[in-house]
Amino acid sequence: MPAGDKGGAMPETVHGDWVVAIASIIAAIVGGIVIFLFERLRAARRSLRFVIQPTEHISDELRKHGDFIELKVNGSSVAERNMTQITVKNASNVPLENIFFDLLYPGDNPVTLADRITTNDKLREAIKIDFDPNAPSLDRRLTFSLPFFNRGETFDIKAFFSNRATSPRIECRLPDVGVTIETPEELQAKQTLKERILIAIGIIVLIVIIALLFFGIIRDTRRELFIFAPDGSTLVCVLPHPGSSLDQKFCVPLKEQPQKK
Repeated sequence: MPAGDKGGAMPETVHGDWVVAIASIIAAIVGGIVIFLFERLRAARRSLRFVIQPTEHISDELRKHGDFIELKVNGSSVAERNMTQITVKNASNVPLENIFFDLLYPGDNPVTLADRITTNDKLREAIKIDFDPNAPSLDRRLTFSLPFFNRGETFDIKAFFSNRATSPRIECRLPDVGVTIETPEELQAKQTLKERILIAIGIIVLIVIIALLFFGIIRDTRRELFIFAPDGSTLVCVLPHPGSSLDQKFCVPLKEQPQKK
């Protein structure tokens, strides 16, 4: 059989080998990323999260029902009453010990109250609230503390105050603990981003697996023949199917040998 041209098309097996090689590299990279993320999840992560809800103006809602409603706190009338709910969660994968943080009421707030809300009675009893009853009404501060906070545990704080021009804020600084203070919108945006990243990784892994399976099947159904031509050249012929007849269009030179004189 005459030898093919030197510039002949590359055998299909060579194309398949390149695709399999690239797919293998991508699979290794994706596998490394998955292992890295898994190890990060397994590693000790110490994190305390505060989610601050928008302030509710309770007095405004009550005034909608008439001016005859009067708000009183400890027997004293108050013109304004506002409430901010704060969710506190141990976002770690380990328990946290000796937790404490401050709830600050900026500005002038003659009347301030706070309470911890949870269905776990033991947790509620463990949360202590300390404050100075003789402190001035400007920038009042409450200190929350608990001896330990189990992984995944959560509770709410309902903070009541009279100055509608400001909102309470959290001040927290703990050794070796990451503190996150965010709004519900910021928390939702982070969760959505994580979900999209996981979906993208899953799609990439699925594509790589399908590519490896597909080209593996193709390689299994091909047959390679090596033919030594009289002129000293070597041809490689790739039959696309086991039952295919030998045709020159399936053959290209593998290497050229010098002709004998």
